[in-house]
Amino acid sequence: MKEKLKNINIIYVYADGGSLKNSPTQSDAGIGAILYDKIGNEIAKKSEFIGTATNNVAEYRALIFGIKTALVLRPRAIKCFTDSELVVKQINGEYRCKNIGLKMLLAEIDTLSTKADVTFEYIPRENEKIRAVHKLVEKTINNERRRTPAQEASKKPQEKQKTFQW
Repeated sequence: MKEKLKNINIIYVYADGGSLKNSPTQSDAGIGAILYDKIGNEIAKKSEFIGTATNNVAEYRALIFGIKTALVLRPRAIKCFTDSELVVKQINGEYRCKNIGLKMLLAEIDTLSTKADVTFEYIPRENEKIRAVHKLVEKTINNERRRTPAQEASKKPQEKQKTFQW
């Protein structure tokens, strides 16, 4: 399988991030990405709880998460899809990014984009693949919220999730 993945020229990343309140205020948040090859085979599926964040921060962090996952496979090109029109327009330079925290995430995306030919496209949430990522993120957040204090205390220190704040 690893040998087969070495020759991937293009990876399609479907990324989503979300917070429970889906608003400018901070709430429990998660990110996820599902990667596909050029014929539509799923090659990776990942998600993680990121602690407390706004929805926009989660959307940016999901794209970073997806790009980093894709770069491990050393593709020539990465085509990213997200349901956040605002984030795509900020990345593509159509809208200005005024928030300093988001500017830092945008700079990280710019840096990662130098390692392959990375493009970004908005797609509505009705898209089947973006819906799958959304459900993955939702499940990740809900699973984290169900943890009991005893389960959290039993985690090794390096496994505890950091709270993400601006």
